[in-house]
Amino acid sequence: MKAAPQPEVELRDVAPGLWIWRLEHPHWKPGQGWEPIVGCTCVESRGETLVLDPLAPPEGAAEFWKRLDARPPTAVVVLKPDHVRDVDLFARRYNARAFGPRLFFREDIPKTDPQFIEPGSQLPGGLVALYDGRGRNETPLWLPEQRTIIFADALTAPGGELRVWASPAHKERAFARAARPPRPPVRARHRFPRRAGPHPRRL
Repeated sequence: MKAAPQPEVELRDVAPGLWIWRLEHPHWKPGQGWEPIVGCTCVESRGETLVLDPLAPPEGAAEFWKRLDARPPTAVVVLKPDHVRDVDLFARRYNARAFGPRLFFREDIPKTDPQFIEPGSQLPGGLVALYDGRGRNETPLWLPEQRTIIFADALTAPGGELRVWASPAHKERAFARAARPPRPPVRARHRFPRRAGPHPRRL
């Protein structure tokens, strides 16, 4: 009898001290409005290692576990109520502190007692919880060392278009590609007309 095939796990470095792993969610079903492959995040910051919304690969995913065991997580974070995933497994395996929202769905409550986070909360490593503007109990995290914001699923990219998930404009509007607008040409100071009054305050 053949053993069941092991799900593939993709590891991807994003920036120094920041990497993700992607694998198929075991509870995914067609028609749910989200893709079967989901992402999880590992960040190293100020001597701490945090895993965000972690979904555990099988024990046979040796490359993943070897990498994580080399710098064991000190904290496990749930960014929104329906992303409990495997927070209990990671908290227990690494004796890590757990953090998460104040409320969970009754059918998916972690056994670990997480310290609740809300916009403005500061987590180990200097990470800061933000308000995502949709009122859906998601707390994106600001990573100070990587200067990056991590979302649970507030942002999605069907067909390669970056969109805000479950917002009034989700179906109609997409973000333009992130790019700086061209700067206006710099003119010499003597070409500006002299103005009366105090100089404008520098911000």
